[in-house]
Amino acid sequence: MITRCNERKPIGHVAINRKWRNSLQDICVNYSADVGSDHLFDAEIKIKLLAVKKVRSTRNRYDTTKLRDQDTKDTFALALSNRDEALRSEDTKTKM
Repeated sequence: MITRCNERKPIGHVAINRKWRNSLQDICVNYSADVGSDHLFDAEIKIKLLAVKKVRSTRNRYDTTKLRDQDTKDTFALALSNRDEALRSEDTKTKM
């Protein structure tokens, strides 16, 4: 509803989208503007900005700095070769 700035007597209505209806705080007529319309109005709008949500990564992170150590490299390589041998032995058992 449009009112004069000093008065609270309604002189018109404003159509506003339902999404923004709670954001419109105050509206009043500005008669000093020389435009081709009946009247120009000033509106006070309050808008709240939403924070951007951070997406958490579900990816596992591995400490690759440990692989620079030679003892760790050897232990890891041995564990992989043992696992590979165990898988090969299971394959030969299932083929029989």
